[in-house]
Amino acid sequence: MAQAEIAPTPIPVPPDFPFEWESPEDADMPLVHDRQHAPGPITPLTGWVCRHYWGRGAGAGLAAAGQPIALQIRVINTHYYLGVVPTVPPEQMEEAGRKAEESLKAAIPVFAQRWEEEWLPEIKGYHDRWESFDLAGASVEDLLAHLDWTLETYARLWHIHFEVAVPFLVAPSMFTDLYEDVFGSAEALDAYKLLQGVENLSFVAGADLWSLGQRADSEELRSLIRGTPTAEVVEALQTTAKGGEFLGHLRAYLDEWGTRSDTVVELADPSWVEDPAPAIDNLKNYLADGASDPIEHWNLLVKEREQFVAEARERISGYPEPVRQQFEMFMAAGQDGQRLQEDHNWWIDQKGNHQVRHVFLEFGRRFADAGVIADPEDLFYLDGGDRWKLLELVEP
Repeated sequence: MAQAEIAPTPIPVPPDFPFEWESPEDADMPLVHDRQHAPGPITPLTGWVCRHYWGRGAGAGLAAAGQPIALQIRVINTHYYLGVVPTVPPEQMEEAGRKAEESLKAAIPVFAQRWEEEWLPEIKGYHDRWESFDLAGASVEDLLAHLDWTLETYARLWHIHFEVAVPFLVAPSMFTDLYEDVFGSAEALDAYKLLQGVENLSFVAGADLWSLGQRADSEELRSLIRGTPTAEVVEALQTTAKGGEFLGHLRAYLDEWGTRSDTVVELADPSWVEDPAPAIDNLKNYLADGASDPIEHWNLLVKEREQFVAEARERISGYPEPVRQQFEMFMAAGQDGQRLQEDHNWWIDQKGNHQVRHVFLEFGRRFADAGVIADPEDLFYLDGGDRWKLLELVEP
């Protein structure tokens, strides 16, 4: 007997969360409050950028990866909502799914090479251009042109992000599936041992911070850092010779690794180089009595990985050559996936947001200097668009 079709029922608007849909079609969109990337309210400017540039870039990247979906961003009562929507009609989805699987299989063996030889050099070029542009000295015309380039580049970064994310997220999973097929479900979790301890930029940044902490080589200096409120540590370090020397090392660390924040979406959040509180809090943990050396722990993970890899290769040595080749390919892809999970975050999510934030802050500085807004950071409560033309009103 055929099942009766059930009509969708709209979710009633809660009395404590009143809103109106921007367009009637949005009511049918599968929106989810994205608490992972934006657990709290976001500023209007961040929402505007995400909707018009982040979302567009993400959709282009998914399309380039052969995936029949796109992302829609909406901000409802200051909260960030994400909708994953199909880009083909229902009757074409089965065929689109088959093509998406073919695209993924083609991408798995080469995504790491494309990252190193194609995408990463392109991304570094964008960062070089951002860092060489004289924000403070730019004319209004040049600054507006730089903003246009920045926004389009931001969309391009997220295009790259999602094109590479599809294979790097799936590759570890495909390796674990293969491992289970070869060695049995009882050993399936051991597959992750072969993917652990792969060096990435998150590890290097953390190891450098640990090494920085070891430069606090006197109990007096260690006690000063641990015992001073985080917001006052920089000022306190300036009061002693050893503290001043350590502060120089901290600033060098921030120059190298400080173009990051503790959030992914929000452009109003300062980077570590602006507010080093997150780095200082981590330093305090590293200087705590009994703190373990993360580099030693990492070395143990590497040693264990090498052991499991050697044992797995020995166990499949009698398998046909195609099976062994497939095992090696998926293991390498899984390890690259673990690495790029971290590395892409540094170059795109973190450093990219930092660059865009500072372009906007230059507008905020000029608006504040002209008395249009009270504080440069207030700019993030604008919603974008033609409001940047206000610069013509504040040109000295």
